[in-house]
Amino acid sequence: MLAALIAASAAFLPPAGRHAPAYPAPRNVPPRLVTYAEFVKEIRTFKAALLRALKDERGVPSEDTLACVDALGEVNPTAPDPATDLDLWPGNYTFCSSCLALSAAAGLALAADAGSASLEPEACTLTFELRPAGDGDEAATAAAGTLRLAGSLAVSADDKLLLRATSYRLELAADDAALLDACAAAAPSVLAAAGTPTQVDARTLEASFENGPQVELTVRYLDQDLLILDPPAEAAGLEARPAVLSRVKVNV
Repeated sequence: MLAALIAASAAFLPPAGRHAPAYPAPRNVPPRLVTYAEFVKEIRTFKAALLRALKDERGVPSEDTLACVDALGEVNPTAPDPATDLDLWPGNYTFCSSCLALSAAAGLALAADAGSASLEPEACTLTFELRPAGDGDEAATAAAGTLRLAGSLAVSADDKLLLRATSYRLELAADDAALLDACAAAAPSVLAAAGTPTQVDARTLEASFENGPQVELTVRYLDQDLLILDPPAEAAGLEARPAVLSRVKVNV
């Protein structure tokens, strides 16, 4: 879908190589200034196309979509210090793409395109939908439970936020003793929990972190609609893809 946006700009470039055909010299056309309103309209159109593509791709961006994320990062309106804008990035979001991975532990996987985030300068809550691991349509859409991570969020650099986990709560959609036992066994290694999680009831596990895992996220793009975060390279438990979050609008 987004390939068309890239191809459109590439169509105006001459073919690469020493034997590219000669083109007539361009006319002296006076440059046209783009108004701010036109620029904003183009960015909105681009962001809408990005979100549609991520929806079609179920939150796992293709190479074309990643290229569009890169392009959007080049026009970040809050650069060079988006993380310090404490009036803008706090708020409630939905995940269009997530970089957190569960490695299909206990037969479950985190849905990259289903989740929410509440971000504040001192605290954050991330909620993810759990689905049966698999490639089929049914596995991709059926919710098996939720994983809720709580933690702290702090500015660590002009363009970076430091996320530290303090607890998690895993809740299955239905009672399943065998699956819950498997989740309890997998949770310490997958979530870096300091100790065995507590079983609250027939479908719920909880655990707190003594020395919670932390990760520094780079703010690639931030405006009133969209927040794009990049994980560090080769971080444990994280996929090498950006987290794209769409702000939840509040009707006043």
